[in-house]
Amino acid sequence: MNDADTQDAVLEALAHIWADAYADAVERLTVIEYYCAAVRTGRANELQRGDAAAAAHKLAGTLGTFGFPTGSDYARSIDGELSGPSPDEVAVHAVVQQTQALHALLDAAKP
Repeated sequence: MNDADTQDAVLEALAHIWADAYADAVERLTVIEYYCAAVRTGRANELQRGDAAAAAHKLAGTLGTFGFPTGSDYARSIDGELSGPSPDEVAVHAVVQQTQALHALLDAAKP
């Protein structure tokens, strides 16, 4: 196997890994969105908030690992908003805006 073949094999493996990570990232973003929707309807609970914060934390790590520092920053910000006391309406609005930005980033990086 020559260097070009090795490089092609590595790129192919990374593409498969990103495809799996992408699916997980979209799922995590959905968890955050469900929490925001529940807040807006007055049906949110602490378990949902904890799940959304954990999803944001994992999303930040995934996006950082795969070279999306801006997306990682958005997800870290969401994690911060959801990890403290129950977020107010302004904080939830900020989270919604950040999830929209994350959707755009993920759409552009779809495998």
